[in-house]
Amino acid sequence: MERLAHEIREYGFKGVLLARVHPDDSQNFQLVYGHRRREAAKLAGLQTLPVMIDNTINDHEMKFLALNENILRDDLTPIDEGYSFAAMLVEMSQDAVAARMGVSRGYIRNRVDILKAPEDVQDMVEEKPDTMKAVVYLKDVQEDDIRTTVIQALMNEEVTINQIKVLIENLRQAKSTPSMAREEPVPSSHTQNGKDEQHQTEDIQSEKERTRTPTTHLIEQSKEQTEAATDKTKIQTFIKYLNKYNGRLDSRQMTPDEHAALCTLADVVQGILVRHS
Repeated sequence: MERLAHEIREYGFKGVLLARVHPDDSQNFQLVYGHRRREAAKLAGLQTLPVMIDNTINDHEMKFLALNENILRDDLTPIDEGYSFAAMLVEMSQDAVAARMGVSRGYIRNRVDILKAPEDVQDMVEEKPDTMKAVVYLKDVQEDDIRTTVIQALMNEEVTINQIKVLIENLRQAKSTPSMAREEPVPSSHTQNGKDEQHQTEDIQSEKERTRTPTTHLIEQSKEQTEAATDKTKIQTFIKYLNKYNGRLDSRQMTPDEHAALCTLADVVQGILVRHS
C-alpha cells in the first residue's frame, strides 16, 4: 500500500474509480472497484478522486469486480489467490472464471487445491511460493511424518518437484518395511601410517557412508530413480524418431553425412552397453 501511495505522490493518480448508487441508500454511492487505490490516495494526501458512476452494475457483477480487483494485487500469495478463485467458483464455472481472468484452468485448480491441503503444506507455499506445484502430490498424503520429510527436503532444495512423487513412494515403502529404514552401520576402516591414496579415498567414502541417514539415502535413491525414468522416456522418444526416420529412408537415399552420424551414434550406443552392461 505504501509503495502505491508513493507512486501516486510522485506521478499523480491515474485512471478513475468505479462506483454505483448504493442499493440501500440512494443518497450515497458504493465503490465497485478501486478500494486499494482510494486508500493509497488517502495516504498520499489526496482529497478528491475521479469516479465514474455506473448504475447498470448488479450485485453479481459487483462481487466479481471486487474479487477481480483483489486478485490482481501484486502482493497476493498463491493461497490468497486460491480464496478469491474459490469465491468466484461459487457462482461461475471454472471455464468462465479462467476466461474472465485470462488464466488457465490449471492455474485456478492449483491455487484452489492449496486450500484443501494440510496446514503444513499451506505454510510451505506461504514461505516458498515456488513449491506450489508440489501441492498436487502432498495434499493427499495422510502420513504427517512423510509430509514433514518431503517438505523439509523441498525447503532445503534437496529434491525437485519432479522427484517428490518417487520420494513419497520410497518413504512409504521404507515405513512399511522397517529393515529398509534402519541405518546400516559401516565398519570403520583402520589403516596404518603410510597408507596409500586408494586407502585414503576409501576412508573418506566410508565416513560419508557413516554420516548418511536413512532419509538421505531415500532422497538420493529417489533422485536416481526419477533421473532413470526421465532418461528412459527420452531414449524411447529418440527410438520413435529413428523408426520414423527409417521409414522416410524408404522414399529417398541416405546422405553421406547421415551415414556418418548414424555410425557415430552406433559407436556411442555400443560404448554405453559395453561399459555399463
